[in-house]
Amino acid sequence: MRALGLLPLLLPALAQTLAPAFQLDCRFRGEARPTQVFWDSSLLGTCPLEVQAAPGRHLLRLRLEEPGGTYLAYEARVEVGEGGLGAFTAELLRYDPQGEALKGGKGLVYALAYGPQGVLALGDEAGQVRFLPPGRPPLDLKGHASYVRDLAFSPDGRYLASASGDGTLRLYDAQGRFLRALGKGPAFLKVGFDSRGRLFGLQLRGNLTLFDPATGKVLATRSLSPYLFSAAQGPGGRVLGLGLSVGRVEVWDLTLPGKRGEIRVPGGPVYALAFRPDGRYLAVASADGGVRLLDLLAPGGPEPRLLYAHKDLTLSLAFSPDGRYLASGGQDREVRLYDLEAGLLERVYVGHTGPVYGLDFHPQTPTLATSGGEGRVLLFRLP
Repeated sequence: MRALGLLPLLLPALAQTLAPAFQLDCRFRGEARPTQVFWDSSLLGTCPLEVQAAPGRHLLRLRLEEPGGTYLAYEARVEVGEGGLGAFTAELLRYDPQGEALKGGKGLVYALAYGPQGVLALGDEAGQVRFLPPGRPPLDLKGHASYVRDLAFSPDGRYLASASGDGTLRLYDAQGRFLRALGKGPAFLKVGFDSRGRLFGLQLRGNLTLFDPATGKVLATRSLSPYLFSAAQGPGGRVLGLGLSVGRVEVWDLTLPGKRGEIRVPGGPVYALAFRPDGRYLAVASADGGVRLLDLLAPGGPEPRLLYAHKDLTLSLAFSPDGRYLASGGQDREVRLYDLEAGLLERVYVGHTGPVYGLDFHPQTPTLATSGGEGRVLLFRLP
């Protein structure tokens, strides 16, 4: 057995007696890794080791460089009591800082969406939509008087719709040409196309309006929940999930008059939702940073299953087209990628210096696009 080195911390002369030493073990997916250990501002050595520390709260940081530009790391505030910790195992995560930067928007980029042919659209806080067709110069589409909150392409790629805080939707064709402005009243939170090809807009206070995209005519209006906080559209465009400020999720069928179901989830207000492409699972991001999965076909009803958590609010969610990966963006400036087949947190993408508001996977290539509060857009390769 390898002997553990004793590395005491130097304390001020008036400090109390050190707590008993505790053993620190560093592992990645169950295997021990020889990782550098930083305790507060001091480099202690390489894990595993024993640490002595004064009672109180300390910052533990671990880092191990890997070939290819990724690294393994862990960071946490550790509370040491009068009796020490006894033993502490730190589970490392793989971090990937290798995002390719694109020219973002004017300030914060709330919205980001891929079209079926790989066209990327961005919406920023200045009300501008940036249209990025592959192999062609970008187009800057102006017209909104406030921030762009959401973007959606029609399934056939014929239309792009933008939803804004100015209380309007704007509709563009496949080449980015402006067609018409629609709606009025409260800020729009969500825009999309339903299973019949109708354009819908969902406003704060829960007002839903259905439009004919070819003419702009209002086809129907509905009143949903006044506690609306977030929303997501299911595959095929028929089902709409609503995240509420009171910690509930509602599921609505756009072809039926009433809601299909209601699910209470822990963690406070629901900041983001995403349906897996098969329609069975719904991912939920809550104010406690937790990312939970709901099986909508479970006998007896869905029970929220916690997958992992961000260090702060979770603000955005997206599934990969094949349903294997779930990505989440947080107030902590990180993007986390969960492998649902393997049942593990695959890696953490870093590079944003502001909260991560937008996420989408490329429809054909293994690429994840992310947008942040600092205005940057990054492209990351999937494992």
